[in-house]
Amino acid sequence: MLFNLKGRISSYIDTRNLLPLRYEEFYSYPWHDDIKTVLIYDQDRKRVYIDRNGEKETKHIFENTVDPLSALFFARNQTWSVGEERKFNLNNHQSNYQLTMRCDRYEKISGYEAAHVMGDIRKYDAAAKISNVEFEIWISRPPSRLPLKMNVQTKLGHLSLQLR
Repeated sequence: MLFNLKGRISSYIDTRNLLPLRYEEFYSYPWHDDIKTVLIYDQDRKRVYIDRNGEKETKHIFENTVDPLSALFFARNQTWSVGEERKFNLNNHQSNYQLTMRCDRYEKISGYEAAHVMGDIRKYDAAAKISNVEFEIWISRPPSRLPLKMNVQTKLGHLSLQLR
């Protein structure tokens, strides 16, 4: 099934600790009400305040939690070495996840030498229903550190993005 989706995602980072302060998602697509989600992170109290289309709730987060967009920011700002693995706490307003990323090689893509980083996301708080998302991303070497390409396998299907 193909349909048009319009959306915007924003993440606001605290310049003192480089952790997210606010995350926003806005989506609209046919046959569905618009979706507006705003997350306010309180890293000190380990809480995220969620507003989903006016419905509000508060959830616990782990120390140094990132949102999905800032996770990409952190990945591209790392200097990756082959064999290196990094782990992040991630919250997307539904659950807490562990994001694991590992560089398995460097290769040429779109004219750039790029780190090939494999990753997966695993749910912390529902072991019996582990949700996995697997992805791969190619990040060019410094100084540009461009996210050149990304492949994501989700339970909804395959998503491929490429910088042109």
